[in-house]
Amino acid sequence: MSRRGLRQHRGATWILGAVALAALFASSPAVSAATGADSPVVLVAPAGWAQSADGSVVAETDKGLRGAVPTVPRARLVTRAKGPNGVKALLKEVKAAARLDPELLDEPTQLTIAGNPAVAVTLVETQRSHRIVRRSITVTGSDGSTVVVVLEAPEDRWADAAATLESAITPSGSP
Repeated sequence: MSRRGLRQHRGATWILGAVALAALFASSPAVSAATGADSPVVLVAPAGWAQSADGSVVAETDKGLRGAVPTVPRARLVTRAKGPNGVKALLKEVKAAARLDPELLDEPTQLTIAGNPAVAVTLVETQRSHRIVRRSITVTGSDGSTVVVVLEAPEDRWADAAATLESAITPSGSP
């Protein structure tokens, strides 16, 4: 397959994935932090890591809690609004993500996170000339609530950080 054909294939894959995610999020809880009772999972900072005051972000350093482009490994907990505003927010996010020239790192995967069904998609994106690996995990709770956990790190840090990032995801209500 030519480079152009490969790029078109990846673009088509990204668009199909985005459409599937749009359908999934259309009925899900505009972008806000998910904590406690409204989330099937919460984040708990691994030893030595920092956590935001509202509990929605954990990062390897305090500085890593902020910023659009992750400079260190971090995990974010995000929900989506129900109804038309949630769809508009998602479509705006998808349009912005498409400009990052994402590459699918591995096939979407069904898994179980903290006893809840989940789907994970891992992409490599270029943001402000930095290559970032971003794994978005959509988790559905037993009450139907949905949350997206975003694990992200600079590409050269991903392999070493992925397991630690995943360990930060904890069932809601756990000590």
